[in-house]
Amino acid sequence: MVRLPTILLGLSLLGGCGTTQSQPDSATRHRHASAEHLLHDDTVYATETSDQTAHAWLLANAPAYHLDADNLILRSRHQGQVGHYFRYQQHHQGHPVFGGQVVLHVMGSRGSFHVQDINLNHLQIHGFAPPTDALDADQAVLLASADIGHQGATRVETTAVLGLSVEHGWVWRVQLASNAPLGDWRMWIDATSGAVLAHSNELLNVDGDGFVFDPNPVASSGNTALDDMGDAITADLTAERVAVVLPRLDGTGDLRGDWVDAQPDNASQRANEPSLTFDYERDDTAFEEVMAYFHLDRAQDRITNTLGVVGANDGQQLIVVDGTNQDNSWFSTFANDITMGTGGVDDAEDADILLHEYGHAIQHAQVPGWGGGDEGSMGEGFGDYLAASFADTFTTQLADRLCVGNWDAVSYSSTTPPCLRRVDEVKHYPETEQGEVHADGEFWSASLWSSREEAAIGADVMDTLIFEHHFLMTDREDFWDASAYLAVADDNLYGGVHRDLIRRQMIDHGMSRELSPPPNLNVLQTEYVDITHPTSGNEYASDLDDSQYYTYPGAQGLRVHFDVLETEEHNSCIDNICDNIYLTNGDGDLFQVLGGFLGDTMSVQIAGDTVRIRLVTDESVRELGYHVDYIEILGAPPPLETADTAIDLPTGDTGAPIVDVQTADTAIDLPTGDTGAPIVDVQTAETGDTGLIGTDTGSIHSDTGVSTADTGAAGTTGTTQGTTTTTPGTTTTQGTTETPRDGPVNTSLVGDETDEKLAGCGCDQAPGPGGLWLGGLLILGLRRRR
Repeated sequence: MVRLPTILLGLSLLGGCGTTQSQPDSATRHRHASAEHLLHDDTVYATETSDQTAHAWLLANAPAYHLDADNLILRSRHQGQVGHYFRYQQHHQGHPVFGGQVVLHVMGSRGSFHVQDINLNHLQIHGFAPPTDALDADQAVLLASADIGHQGATRVETTAVLGLSVEHGWVWRVQLASNAPLGDWRMWIDATSGAVLAHSNELLNVDGDGFVFDPNPVASSGNTALDDMGDAITADLTAERVAVVLPRLDGTGDLRGDWVDAQPDNASQRANEPSLTFDYERDDTAFEEVMAYFHLDRAQDRITNTLGVVGANDGQQLIVVDGTNQDNSWFSTFANDITMGTGGVDDAEDADILLHEYGHAIQHAQVPGWGGGDEGSMGEGFGDYLAASFADTFTTQLADRLCVGNWDAVSYSSTTPPCLRRVDEVKHYPETEQGEVHADGEFWSASLWSSREEAAIGADVMDTLIFEHHFLMTDREDFWDASAYLAVADDNLYGGVHRDLIRRQMIDHGMSRELSPPPNLNVLQTEYVDITHPTSGNEYASDLDDSQYYTYPGAQGLRVHFDVLETEEHNSCIDNICDNIYLTNGDGDLFQVLGGFLGDTMSVQIAGDTVRIRLVTDESVRELGYHVDYIEILGAPPPLETADTAIDLPTGDTGAPIVDVQTADTAIDLPTGDTGAPIVDVQTAETGDTGLIGTDTGSIHSDTGVSTADTGAAGTTGTTQGTTTTTPGTTTTQGTTETPRDGPVNTSLVGDETDEKLAGCGCDQAPGPGGLWLGGLLILGLRRRR
């Protein structure tokens, strides 16, 4: 097997994050939260076109970023709402580098263009020549076919390309669209030995997805008891059909237009109405053709004409409405077509399923080669979000609008009402990751939906941001990078006004771990508390997502002390920590992630008067968890002291009277042996003034050389009150702490702040030069997958 001992990540050299790393001896790239490859540039190039600007930037910056401009081949050029996106495919010695791309985002106008954003996701390669004894393309195809057991014809022409792979070295990449077994198979064949290094089925599909009518009869009627009954015609289902306009037809009588070509598997039997009136019952395959044409066309019209997005699959999309008798549908990345299944409820009767599959087509149009990293899960999540968001925008739904596929699901779902998936699942990454793209796609769909709804960004803005940020992505991104690209898109489109709102929702679902900088405040006082999570046998439960809140009204910041902190560790987990504790403030900003066996631990400072201590665990090993025994209340330093202090005369002073004009009465002491004139304290005592220093009952004193002290009556330190809230669905406990004091109290509210004890192993510490969003420069945290 060919290895690449000297292939290096082509990353930014800013902020100390361009460190050279050797390619690991593994098919899996281990990624940590210290590398980044997206940056901003503000150099203006006086060129006539944006194409010239992109080329000029590559030539000028190639040495600094280890680029070989001559081996970057322009693969696509898209016009976004703000500028153009140029996608370059990296080559080496005439062969493509699989997984090596560079994206440039160019803005401006003639004579004043500049490169706004650069995504450097290429490889730095030194003298790694292709093998001289490589297999030929025909041999590679035969080996690939044998590996999957392919026989017979293919749906599209098979291709075999020799290139350099990020994970595998010199390989043949074989793409074979097989009918048996069904799949768009991408195979990686060792260029010399012929070993099959990896294969994957790139045929994107969803099992049992389906909505009909507008968007489907369950959603439009609210009747969750409707039944497919073998594609039967019933009065209830017929009544849910609505009359719609079918715009942009080509006039031939077929359901074919500018953006959609809807047809059955046997194209000779497709619906054809010279009158352009298409009126069918649901048991007719032509009804599914109408459904497919209408919903895809309306979706593309919203994308192009309402949202103003150009280049997001705005060509003609072929969709076969009965291409398989399975209860399954898919988008083929090789054939670039959509196939809908007829098992159970006909998938093309459900607009949710139609739009879900159309979402795959959109992403592949915007990002050629989409699918690396977490993009499989993001694709499924985006498809669900697209279906839910567009259905919610287009029409009123009487059934659950957060359920995707509630008509298709009647043939298999055991829930009431029937539902395929939801866009409001309470799941947190990475603890509840399942390794299945549809299930893990719910991380992404929920974070997008909560940004749209809970953060009140709205459908038009959120939808636009999602489409725009796709243009900036390469074909190998993870969740954390993708969430950061949304913020960049918001910077470019809306001046960043939604950046914080989106970030907080992404953090809530684990799609971001961007840390907010801790404040620098003083410790005012310490509150002793008893805060922990639910336990079973002194341990936390598996699959737990528990939040404890502590609020101290008026505090500018809080700092949490853990006297116990033990969570599961394993080398298969991100940074070896499987169960995590997330510390956020009342706004949802993340300040620290803790985990592992840390014991006595002090958190970083957390801005605001509320801290949320959230423990999220996976399905396996349980540990003690955490216990908080005290919380420090933080604030800015108080103004300079105005309290009266003792006035001492120098030894042997016989001078004139000294008058104490301070505002607070305290004792005045004369030095030993003082025989001078009387010293008069003219301060008037304020009887009954109760405060932190007790009750002042002093009077005017005539000091004749001895010290007279005001005696304070017993007071208290005042009453402090903190609130601890346990969620979800539990009680709220309030505690009041009152500490008696005897005699005068001289306790300052200003304390020296102790050094912060940051968690060592398994902690995301306060961001330094390499851990912030600095102006336009995005520092992206990469991570290791399980």
